[in-house]
Amino acid sequence: MHLKIRPYRRTFRHPLRTAHGLWAVREGLILRLTDDQGHSGYGEIAPIPWFGTETPAQALAFCQSLEPDFWQHRTTLAETAIPPHLPATQFGLASAWADLQQARTASRFPPSPASPLPLCALLPTGTAALTAWPQLWEQGFRTFKWKIGVADIAQECRWLEALITQLPPQARVRLDANGGLTLDSATQLLEWCDQLNRTASLQPLSLRERGAGGEGQSADGGRIECLEQPLPLEQFAAMHHLAQQFRTPLALDESVATLAHLEDHHRRGWAGLWVVKPVIAGWPDRLRRVWRQHSPPMIFSSVFETPIGRQAALTLAQDYAQDVPGDRALGFGTLGWFADEWDTLSPAQIWDRAEDSG
Repeated sequence: MHLKIRPYRRTFRHPLRTAHGLWAVREGLILRLTDDQGHSGYGEIAPIPWFGTETPAQALAFCQSLEPDFWQHRTTLAETAIPPHLPATQFGLASAWADLQQARTASRFPPSPASPLPLCALLPTGTAALTAWPQLWEQGFRTFKWKIGVADIAQECRWLEALITQLPPQARVRLDANGGLTLDSATQLLEWCDQLNRTASLQPLSLRERGAGGEGQSADGGRIECLEQPLPLEQFAAMHHLAQQFRTPLALDESVATLAHLEDHHRRGWAGLWVVKPVIAGWPDRLRRVWRQHSPPMIFSSVFETPIGRQAALTLAQDYAQDVPGDRALGFGTLGWFADEWDTLSPAQIWDRAEDSG
């Protein structure tokens, strides 16, 4: 077998603003694993260093360090083959390996950006969300994520109130702070969310209204579905206290970016939601073992990967939905954020467009 790697750079149509700052370019690696019979499997390494993963340069250096005989006569890809500090590399190589096995047995399904599960659409930050949601609603989305922690909390509460007022009563909103709030501002926001969720009058969606991108909602559900990662990673105890103090659900995100961190926070007693980004979490089979053993309430989410990583992540999300049934929308409503056409391409076409690194 032979491994080849090609770096890629994708430019956002508009830089994504989060509490971590502006994100203008998405960088990663496309992998192609080819056997002696000419079968190829594709994978993607899409790190996010500020989430605690390796850098693209570190991933590339590791892949290039693998000797050719690493792949000779290999029938499995053991978890010990890739160091734990390279979780995105673990996912990418494992995905390429699995894709190659499917190609060998002619069982591969063509990758598609579509998902049979409901999706959550990402709104732009600030007041731009007020004009962006109607088009997404028409596309069938019923759950929306809105990034906060980028402005004064009082101003963001006013924007959020305006957004909730505009949205149809069936809509849900996820707030994602990316660890950008203080304890005081998180408390202020959660007090407002609890009040809103107590007074909101919600109606269930009909089967026709659910659609491919929407999700149903029970009559006693909250307009604010959850608040993701309100505080920085080191303030776990404070987040644990907030989760017990308020009714609006809290979800860990950056705190559980990798499987090692997820397992650690499970041992520390986190009983709330988990935002899982498979492409940076680590070994896919290890993630499966976690949910099959503990059945935690997970929200699967994108890291703005290409369709190669997206398809591998959605496969995991669909497996989870079969094992742990629920109605939470997947955080993969991120198509159209890049100034290219890659979201419509096949793995082979993406490989052709990535830069050849030799």
